[in-house]
Amino acid sequence: MKLGPRIAIVTGSDSGIGRAIPLALEGADVAVTFHDDEEGARATARQVQSAGRQVLVQRLDVSEEGSVADLFQTVDRTLGTPHLLVNNVLGPGQAARF
Repeated sequence: MKLGPRIAIVTGSDSGIGRAIPLALEGADVAVTFHDDEEGARATARQVQSAGRQVLVQRLDVSEEGSVADLFQTVDRTLGTPHLLVNNVLGPGQAARF
């Protein structure tokens, strides 16, 4: 999906669908987040960077308001105001239901 010059935040972008999403957002600079798998997030970031886009990698715990606020402040400061948020993580105590 070609987005042009946009800034996206993709939570849980360290593996699987979460890794595929930032790669599909062609043209967008991306904040890649992880909870436990920093190396997975850095691998995602390398793939996005190889497409010539800027990337921010940051740990995020969506159950902590301060962690979320810190992410948005850091994204705004380093990449600019985000245009798109893809929430690819579940909160604590939630399970995927298909």
